[in-house]
Amino acid sequence: MGFIKDKRTNRSSFHRLALIPAAAAIAVFCSSPAQAGLLPTFSDPISSLPDAVIGGTPNLNVRVRYETVNQHNLPDNANGVIARARLGFTTKQWNGLFGKVEFQGITDIGDDQFNSTENGRVVPGNHYPTIADPSGSNFDQLYIGYAGLPDTVIRYGRQRIVYDNARFIGDVGWRQRMQTYDGVTLTGTWLPKLRFDYAYLTNIDSFQNIPNATYPGDPTTKNVALNATQLFHLSYTAAHWLKLTGYTYLINFANDHVIPPLNFARRDTATYGGRVTGKFSLHPVKLNYLLEYARQTGYAASPSSVQANYYAAELGASYWRLFGKLDYEVLGGDGHYAFQTPLYTGHAFQGDADQFAFTPAAGMEDFYVTVGAKVEKAKLSAVWHNFNSNDSSSSRYGSEIDLKATRPINKILSAGIGYAYYTADHNNISGEGMNNVSKGWLWLVLKI
Repeated sequence: MGFIKDKRTNRSSFHRLALIPAAAAIAVFCSSPAQAGLLPTFSDPISSLPDAVIGGTPNLNVRVRYETVNQHNLPDNANGVIARARLGFTTKQWNGLFGKVEFQGITDIGDDQFNSTENGRVVPGNHYPTIADPSGSNFDQLYIGYAGLPDTVIRYGRQRIVYDNARFIGDVGWRQRMQTYDGVTLTGTWLPKLRFDYAYLTNIDSFQNIPNATYPGDPTTKNVALNATQLFHLSYTAAHWLKLTGYTYLINFANDHVIPPLNFARRDTATYGGRVTGKFSLHPVKLNYLLEYARQTGYAASPSSVQANYYAAELGASYWRLFGKLDYEVLGGDGHYAFQTPLYTGHAFQGDADQFAFTPAAGMEDFYVTVGAKVEKAKLSAVWHNFNSNDSSSSRYGSEIDLKATRPINKILSAGIGYAYYTADHNNISGEGMNNVSKGWLWLVLKI
């Protein structure tokens, strides 16, 4: 078995690290006391197959959301009511085999006074801000799985993947169309408190159209092809106050040229990192923390200039119905390339106003403070962000305030309201995040 090698830069020794988690997992698996039972057994008769299929579990998720956007450099405000229905079904296991199918449909209600990225609303005299929820329908999950080996689950097909807090690998759950992935995944829990995840991916089912991202003859597509992208993720929960995680993400896009406005975000990258998290009680106060570091380098067809560091630290506390936390996140940049997370869950990071979907070339330093409270069944929160570049220019991007309130109505219904206001620093010499933007949301969710 060889190792992954970057032919241009000859970083073969560094890329050997990508196989360390896999090798460790295989060794543990093969040396397990349950080795004698590794071969699958087929004890369920064929007559029980219909019951395994029909007797499965359905799921339904319906979300209706009103969104409004005011962007100071555009003449029209965006207003849209977008509904999303997601209907799925997961079978029972039959001889270790199971499957899942999930279909989603998105539609706007009324006149779509917004740019959905594909409804033609950016034309002379009709400049609306973006609400990236285009109408359409698709199978967002469609896979077959096998759980007939000890402490092992394998899935093949289109599926949802979220690692840790979704900072690197996520499903873009805020948008109406979820981002999912085509490929093979493996999850192993072969030792107590240990979990190993591996993914081999060939395609991203994106949440919005990507102009000319994959197929030169197709003006827009939601399928972003990958060349043997591999994800390795290993976590060990030693105690409630200490969880250790290591990961290697080797992302290889099938289309290598730079595509505006994605630019740096669609470069091939190898990302190696680790995180430490935990929570503990100093009665009556409960504390939690996070420390994380990652290194991103060039990979496959990317230029050697692709290299940057990532740092994150968090300290949170809760008392009675009150909670708060301090966060500091750095995505390194030198003015030419900045640390990118192209498979992450957007909106969850760097402000609800979504002004930094991709890291500016000068990098990003985001210091933010969260405070909140639980009032009866409602959860209230306020977040203040301060955005700065990470390169030698020390440019300030601006600041943002995010307000949110959510409340369950009953066992299947919940509602929420949110507001975000980003204030740009117009002395920002990098040209990133130059527009003042305010956004508001009101939503209702039914989940069964």
